[in-house]
Parts: sequence; structure tokens; C-alpha cells
Amino acid sequence: MNLDETAVEKIKAKGLKAICSRAEDLSKSNMEVDLFLSFEMLEYLHDPVNLLRSISEN
Repeated sequence: MNLDETAVEKIKAKGLKAICSRAEDLSKSNMEVDLFLSFEMLEYLHDPVNLLRSISEN
């Protein structure tokens, strides 16, 4: 997941799955996630606790 469409295309070109989306919208995508990495992101979210709760439920 990335907001940069160019980055998403590079990831897909390597044969990996990626979507262009905001982290808060993860639950709206039907993408199954095995691993979620976050680097310097939570402090920019409006409701980081809700995002973490959503990830833990999936």
C-alpha cells in the first residue's frame, strides 16, 4: 500500500501485490494481508488506534 502510484507500479513489476490507497482505507480493499510494515506513518493518521485495531482483526 502506497500513495505513490509510481512506487505501486514498481512493486507490481517485481511480481508483488500492491495498491494505491491510504492506510485508513485498507479495510475497503479486498486484499488479504500477511504482513503489515509501517515506517514513520502512524503519527500522520487521524485515528491510528482504529487502523491498528482494523489490522489486528484481519
